[in-house]
Amino acid sequence: MLDQVDIDTSQAPFDLLDQHSQERLRRTVDLVFFASGAEILAAESKAENAFVIAKGHVQAFDARGAEGERAFADLGPGDLFGSHAVLSGRARHGYRAAEETLCYTIPAEVFVSLVDSN
Repeated sequence: MLDQVDIDTSQAPFDLLDQHSQERLRRTVDLVFFASGAEILAAESKAENAFVIAKGHVQAFDARGAEGERAFADLGPGDLFGSHAVLSGRARHGYRAAEETLCYTIPAEVFVSLVDSN
């Protein structure tokens, strides 16, 4: 495991963090691989992390409709997801790797702390 993962803090929303918070983010973020088709965050589940896509694509879907699962967004490198789930306590939508994908993971407690302090 790497001591520090090089997440780009010059991009929104991380560019709004002060320098101390950016350093904290770099110290706590991890890089995780998801195989194509892997569920990253299940709808209606508790979110343990927020995610930023480093490489690959993630499909966002809504599983609450009468017709079942419905894809509504294709997310790519640099996109942040799962943040609303972290802040609200549960995932409203599900997210699945559309191809082999690398995501930065930000622990929920760190993400909430960064939001609260900035």
